[in-house]
Order: sequence, then structure tokens, then C-alpha cells
Amino acid sequence: MALRPSGPPPTSPRSNLSRLLTVTLGAEATQSQPELQSQMDTLMQADAENKLRNRKLYLILDLDETLVYSQRLKPGAVPVGHQIMVHNQPFDMVLRPGLETFLKLVQKTYVVFMYTMGDEAYTHAVLDVLDPQRHYFRGAIPRASAPSRTSFVDAAPSNPCVAGGVCSWRDPESRAFKYISRMACDKNMSVIIDDTIDVWRDSLPNLLLTRRFVGDPMDDGLQLLCLKLMELHAGYYAALRPDDSPTLTTSEVLNDLRGTLLEGCVIAFTGLVADQSEEVLANQPLCALVRLYGAEVTLDVDDATHLVARKKEGWKSATKIRRALQRQEVQPPRPRPPRPPPPCLTLPSRLPVSPHHTRTQSTHSHSGFALHPPFLGLYPVLFAPSAPPPTPTPGATDGPFLPGGVGPLAAG
Repeated sequence: MALRPSGPPPTSPRSNLSRLLTVTLGAEATQSQPELQSQMDTLMQADAENKLRNRKLYLILDLDETLVYSQRLKPGAVPVGHQIMVHNQPFDMVLRPGLETFLKLVQKTYVVFMYTMGDEAYTHAVLDVLDPQRHYFRGAIPRASAPSRTSFVDAAPSNPCVAGGVCSWRDPESRAFKYISRMACDKNMSVIIDDTIDVWRDSLPNLLLTRRFVGDPMDDGLQLLCLKLMELHAGYYAALRPDDSPTLTTSEVLNDLRGTLLEGCVIAFTGLVADQSEEVLANQPLCALVRLYGAEVTLDVDDATHLVARKKEGWKSATKIRRALQRQEVQPPRPRPPRPPPPCLTLPSRLPVSPHHTRTQSTHSHSGFALHPPFLGLYPVLFAPSAPPPTPTPGATDGPFLPGGVGPLAAG
């Protein structure tokens, strides 16, 4: 049965906060943008202090291909997941496995926000399935309990530490970038989960990158993210001063969790970064992300230990690919002793490996899907390394943490 959107459309927490201040203080008091921003900063600081007392952090979740996978439903087709109606068009929406459990668990230690590039109609249709009673997201409330006028106060639950807001795309907001400022929360206490790097180029240190979800029923990304979020929360609050003031930001705790996973790797890219120059590589989000994991980035494949390429038509004839293969012929890789995987690669072996991922790895000899920790993500990549892959420690790479995209894969 198709579900239709109900209730008022979601609005961003920043818009709600601005509207609340205008209603409370009067239009004249908030006509000045600097004055309005000052009042908003004061409320955001008070809210952050409240979260500290309640041992909470802010969690900003992407929607599409992070929590759900949606595609237009063809005429006569049977939906795999939930059929929703958006602008009178049917869509098949699949919830990521373990989503309800994930939201229940993270809500205990985080105030959960949703930030999507989908429009209001789509966002509301998804929320009616994902969170029909708005236990987790308060940006829109069900029709049955909808008041005649929606406001920041109307939509707030009785416990202000439980539910966060919803931020969907609306004109004239950008569809190319996302900004924490729209969530009206303290950046130093915030963590972002998304499957896309580029949209968060101003907030990469706060990003916990997840594998892209494309409807796989065996996907375990949310299980892995839950473990990392528990570690992050514990690390943040373990470092409080005696007066309960924070000594670390969430980005600093994330940096510790990332560790030095790619330490010693010098990475060159081909087919992934359009304009390759020193200036571009210094600011390009993918390059910035691998640096956060301890790697270096180079323009010269002769200086690289790894070459990362996008597998597309004609990729084998790329100049850097040819040069890397020539280099392997001239300079055979030297054996090196195996090194143990970093702690973040060790997980209980009971977590299943997705058959989709395993099948993809076994049938494409030149590409490996990077099944590394969920904060690195899933990328089709080619590695033409200068050294053979290390011998894995038994049991350390069980399950979804197979480091196929971290350790080198020989190009044959």
C-alpha cells in the first residue's frame, strides 16, 4: 500500500529557531541580521550546555544511500521495500538493515538530526515510513497530532534531549553543499554521517563516512557505525575537566579514532580529481580525507606507493596507469614484513560479509571495493602499488573490514 505524505512539511532547525526568536522578541528586535544572529548564538550555546549536562552529542544523518535507498517504481513492478508517493509518482524505498535498532541505540547518547538534499515532499514521505510518530526527528509531525500552526515549540517533544530536527532542500538553498549552520547546533559537539564527501568540504573533520547503501539486504553499515559512535561518545565525555567543561571537540576525537590507517601511503589519483594541480589537491575533499587518515597525496606517480583510479571506459590506457605498470616491470616490488592491522580493523567475526561485496571483488580482477571501516566508505578503485599486500593477521580482517581498498591490490 502506497503511503502519502501527511502533516506539515519539515523545516530546518535554523529556520525554526529564527522564527521562534521573531515570535518571542518581536519583528523589530530581530530585523537586524547581526542582532538575530547574536540571539541565535546565545540560544545555541545554552542548548550545547544543556546537552553537556545530559551527556549528549549532536548527530547529523544523511538520508539517501545512508539510511534508505529509493528509486522510481516502474509500471507494474512490485516494490522490494516500501512504496511511497512523491509528487504523484510511486517510489520503491528500501530501509537500510537495522535502521530502527540503530536509531533507538544512538538516541540514547545523541540528539539525532536529518539533513537531506531531497525536497520536502520526498522527505515527508520517507519520514512517514521511517519515523511515523516522530520519535527520532521532530522537523515534521504526523497529521493526526498536527496543530494549526507549526513552530519550533510545537514540534518539540516533552524531553528536549530526545529528538533533533529535519533539514530538507528548498529553494534557494544549495544542492551542492551542506552546512552544519543549518542545523543550529554546536559544531564542536557534532558528528556527521554521510556517504558523500564533497558536500561537506567545510566540515570534513566532523565527517564519519559510511559505505553507500544501494539496497543490499545483507548490508551491515549501521552496525559498524553504531560501534564507532559509541567509541566517539565515550572518548568525548571521558576527557571532560573536573568542572565538566570539554577538553576535546568531536572532530579531535574522530581524528584519534581514525588513527594512522594510511600512514606511509603516498597516493596518486587518476580519473577522480578533474583538475590536478597542487592547489586543487590541497583543497579537494577526497585528498583532504585521505590526509586525515595519515596518507600523503602526490601528482607524480613515480613518487606514489599507491595509484587510485576510477574504473571507467578507457581506464587501462590512462597515462598514470601505463606508467605505474611500467614501473612495476622495471622495479619489481620488494618484499616487506607483514604489519598487524590497526585496531579499528578488528571486529567480532560474527558480523556478516555482504555477498554483493564478495561477488564484486571476486569477479573484477582490476578493481576492489574498499571494504574498510565505515568511516572510509566504499569506492571502486584500482591500486597499482610498489609493494605486495601484507599478509593479513588471521581473524583480524573477518567480516566487512576486509581492507581491500586500504592495502595494495596488485594490478594484473
